[in-house]
Amino acid sequence: MHQKKELLAFFNLHGLKAKRGLSQNFLIDQNIIKKVIQAAQLTPDEVVLEVGPGSGALTQELLAKGAFVFAVEKDETLARLLPPHPRLKVIVADILDLSLDFLPQKAKVVASLPFQITTPILTKLAPLHRQLISLILIIQEEVAHRYTEEAGAIALFLQLYAHLKILFKIPASSFFPSPKINGAVLQLDLHPPSLLSDEELFCAFLRQAFSQKRKMLRNTLKEPKLMEILERLSIRPDVRAEQLSLEQFIAIFEQLPPKTIPAAKPPLQTETGDRNA
Repeated sequence: MHQKKELLAFFNLHGLKAKRGLSQNFLIDQNIIKKVIQAAQLTPDEVVLEVGPGSGALTQELLAKGAFVFAVEKDETLARLLPPHPRLKVIVADILDLSLDFLPQKAKVVASLPFQITTPILTKLAPLHRQLISLILIIQEEVAHRYTEEAGAIALFLQLYAHLKILFKIPASSFFPSPKINGAVLQLDLHPPSLLSDEELFCAFLRQAFSQKRKMLRNTLKEPKLMEILERLSIRPDVRAEQLSLEQFIAIFEQLPPKTIPAAKPPLQTETGDRNA
């Protein structure tokens, strides 16, 4: 279903409507769908994870390219209505609660993500570099720019595991119902993280560093040896978290006494900043 009239006919036939609580905005622009598929650079028999297939417009094109598709859909009704296909496995689940151990190595993710929970999904997928090689994702345009252009805990977390690039903008009119803001296609090419003594502890360190990002880092971390470390790394003593690169954060982290960092599990998922569509 690549056009609005086809989607509305599908809704009417099955007595459906878009569920705002699930952030359902269906892609109805066939040209955009083709550009997304092209960006994924799929070859026959590749394995693709699709999150939130909805009415199946993107799913159909993935299958037409010869991919094996694992489609994870939280909406049981929509999941049931996806047309059966020998290369399609539909999984009724919340992607945030689902173990992805079933994915083989070198799988790809191609998906139009629910705008409300973009960040939690990304923080789950980005560290899976042993299984996934790339993510081609439709997300909010302003969130895509935040990930790629702004300094923040989430942006640096994603940079730890991936090279990020905005491929193109998607007008709000390409969705139904139309969201309040435009979308964009974000590409993440995953890679192993830079050498770290403890990845989870580093994520906790990032969260702490950005907990009061307008304050100087020395006031946020309150680590007695921090000034000595900053001087050794030729970093200004009045530096703020948002002024540091990922490489600088890693260098500081590796020299901090471990006990000064909270041992909380990262996940960074509560700091979404995503707006409702």
